[in-house]
Amino acid sequence: MKLHHEYSRFLQHTLYCILYTAHFLGEYMADKQVSLLLFEVEGKKLLMDIADLVEIIPIQNITRLPNAGKNIAGMTNYRGEVIGVFNAAEILAVPKKNKGHKSIIVVKYNKDKFGIPSNRVHEVVYLPAASIKSGKAELNKEELQVISLKDFTF
Repeated sequence: MKLHHEYSRFLQHTLYCILYTAHFLGEYMADKQVSLLLFEVEGKKLLMDIADLVEIIPIQNITRLPNAGKNIAGMTNYRGEVIGVFNAAEILAVPKKNKGHKSIIVVKYNKDKFGIPSNRVHEVVYLPAASIKSGKAELNKEELQVISLKDFTF
């Protein structure tokens, strides 16, 4: 009977430790900050997780593909590798303003690299993870869309 009592106390202590750790991690995650790239597509400011960022390169020749859908801008050479370039304005339903792209944001999603043309890359901003809700975040009293690379798939 004594062994059963000691085992029961051990289980209670273990459960207490697990609950305390979960509570601590919950508080930690609420305070955790994420690093986001602030950039523009057709004048609309957007945010994306910099963990997905490979490199920002100057705009270069994008070869249009025959019969490609509106979501695909074409293909380009990135350091000897051919990568797809998406039409972010079309995918994100941003009205075209013909602002002229100045750079290509090269990203990696799963194992694939692809490009997102941008009119302007501003800076890296740091926001609390808890402040990003439903793909939106507030920055300087302005609500911005946080893009998901899941939207950019072939």
